[in-house]
Amino acid sequence: DGLVANKTINNWKALPYDWRLSLNDVVNKGLKNTIGNISYLENTSPDISYMITSLEELSRSAQNGKVTLVTHSNGGLVAKVLIQKLQEMKSLGKNDLIDHIDKVIMIAAPQYGSAEAVASLLNGYNLNYVGGLVLDEAHGRAMGENMPGAYNLLPTKKYFEQIREPIISFASSTNTFSNFSKIYGPSISDYNNYENFLLGTDGRKDPSFYDISTPNVLSKNLLEASKVQHVAIDDWQFPPSIELIQIAGWGVQTVKGIEYDKKVHCSGAILNSSCQPTLVMKPQFSVEGDGTVLYPSAIESEGTQLYFNIKQYNSPQTGKNENRKHADILETESVKDLVRNTLTGVTDLPQYITSTKPLTKEGRLLVSLTASTTLSARNSSGEYTGFVANPNPDSDLKISEQAISNSFYVDYGDTKYIGLDTDEPAQLTFQGNGYGTFTLGTTITEGDEVVSVSTFTDIPVTPQMQGEILNPTSILPILAIDVDGDGGVDATTTVTESFDPILYIEIMKKTVESFELKSLIKKNLITKLDRLQELIKKGKIINADKKIQKFIRQTDRKGAKLRKITDNERDQIVGMLTVLTNELI
Repeated sequence: DGLVANKTINNWKALPYDWRLSLNDVVNKGLKNTIGNISYLENTSPDISYMITSLEELSRSAQNGKVTLVTHSNGGLVAKVLIQKLQEMKSLGKNDLIDHIDKVIMIAAPQYGSAEAVASLLNGYNLNYVGGLVLDEAHGRAMGENMPGAYNLLPTKKYFEQIREPIISFASSTNTFSNFSKIYGPSISDYNNYENFLLGTDGRKDPSFYDISTPNVLSKNLLEASKVQHVAIDDWQFPPSIELIQIAGWGVQTVKGIEYDKKVHCSGAILNSSCQPTLVMKPQFSVEGDGTVLYPSAIESEGTQLYFNIKQYNSPQTGKNENRKHADILETESVKDLVRNTLTGVTDLPQYITSTKPLTKEGRLLVSLTASTTLSARNSSGEYTGFVANPNPDSDLKISEQAISNSFYVDYGDTKYIGLDTDEPAQLTFQGNGYGTFTLGTTITEGDEVVSVSTFTDIPVTPQMQGEILNPTSILPILAIDVDGDGGVDATTTVTESFDPILYIEIMKKTVESFELKSLIKKNLITKLDRLQELIKKGKIINADKKIQKFIRQTDRKGAKLRKITDNERDQIVGMLTVLTNELI
C-alpha cells in the first residue's frame, strides 16, 4: 500500500487459493462471485480462472504493462504451473500475458518437497494451525491423506538428487517385531524405496484411526497425480524474459527425516495389563532450513539464489529477538525489504540476506520428553515456549506458545519436543499429569554435528510431580525432581540408561509421605517399600515381584487396615507398583 501511495507501483493484489486442491485446479479454476467471494469448487474455463483474470487486470492497469509475482511456500509451486499455463495460452494464440510477467520472487518454496510432509501424512506429525492451535494427529493425518494439495508437498524424485541423507530410517530395536529393515534396509534414501514405503507395498495395512505410531498407507492415485505434476515442473525452467529470485531460509531446526524406533505399549486392567512392543516415529532435524523447508528444496539451479539467515535475524544478541520461521517469514523486515528493493530496482541486499550459503556452527539444544507430562521453557526475559492449557474444556485442540527466539515446541503423541539455541539460556521444567514413567533426552548439536546425547530412562511420574532440567546444555545434565509439588527438591539424578528401581522406590516413598494419612498407616506403607527395596538390592527379583503382587492386592482391596486411604491415593500406589513390576520383569 505504501508503494502504491508513493506511486512506485500502480497496484497490487492478493491471489488467494484453496491450498487443499491440486496445483492444476488452483490455476485452472477459481470464480469470483458478485459479493467478492472466490470459489474453486465450480468448473470454469481456464481462460477466465481467477488467477488468469487477476493478472490480466493488473497488467492492464500497470503503466509499463508488467506484473511481478511474489510467492510464499506452496505459492511458488502455484506460480510455476501458472507460468506454464500462460506459455500454453500464448502458443495457442489466446493471449500474450506471459510477456507481461517480468519477475517471480519465490520465498521459502518447497520446490522439491519437504521431509516434514512425510512425517505429517504418515504419522500426523506437527499439524499446526493459526494461533498456536494444533489439530490432533489422527484427524490431521486423515485430512491430509485425502487432500491433493498435501501430496504436492511430499519430497519428489528431484529431492533425492539434491539431498542425499536418508529420509526414513529404522532403529535396530525394531528388527525383532518389524520387517521394515529386511525389506528396505536400515534406511531409505532413494526415491523408489521411498515411494514403495508411502504406498505400503511391504504388505502393511492401513492403521486404525488413532494408531499414529504405525505409518499410514497413502493414496496411490493422489501420489501418482502429484508425481506427474512434479515431473512437469521440477526440471522445467522459467522463460528467459522472466527474472527469477529465490530465497531460502536458513538456521532454524527443520525436519530432515524420520526414524522409527521401539516403544513398549501397555493396555488392559492394572492387574492384567498386557505390554507389547510397537513403533514410535521420531523426527530428525537439520539447521539448514527455515523450520519447514530445507534449503536445497527451496533453491534450484537457475535464477538468483539468496539465503536468509533466520537464526541471526531472530537472535536477541545480533538481531530482532523474534521467533520467525517458515510460516511467518514474510513478516520479517529483511524479506519485506528485499521484495521492496526488487520492485524498485535497488540491488543492495538487506541485512541477514546473502548470495552465499551461511556457515553456522552455533549450538542447538533439542529436548524430548515422553509420557504423561508437560514440557516448557522460559528465558530470563520471561519469554515462554511450551504447552498452554486450552481455556475451552470441551475442545480437543492443543495450544502451544513459542515466544523464545529460535525455539520450537511440538507435542506429538506422548512425546514433547523443545528446541532452543544453546546461547539462549532458559529454565526447562516439566509437570506430571498421570502415572507411569517418563524418558527424557537432551541432544546438543553444533550445526548438524551431534556433540552430546544424554538420556534419563524410565523415571517415575505422578500427577503431582514437578521437575527441572539443570545444566541442560552440558554433557551431564541433572534432573531435579519435586515429587509432591511442594516446591522443594526431593530427588536428583544424573543420566540413567536403564530403569532404576531403587530411585523409583525412593520416589514412591516420597509420594506416600505426601499423603494425608495417619502416621501409623504411612509408616506401615513405607516399611513395606523399604523391605521391597532391600530385596531388589540383594538381586532377589522374583521374591520382589511376589511382594509387589501381594502389595498390589492388599492395597487394591479396601480392607480394614487400608480403609483410611483415599481412592486417589490408592490409585497412585497401585499404579506405581504396577509400573515397577512391569519394569522389573
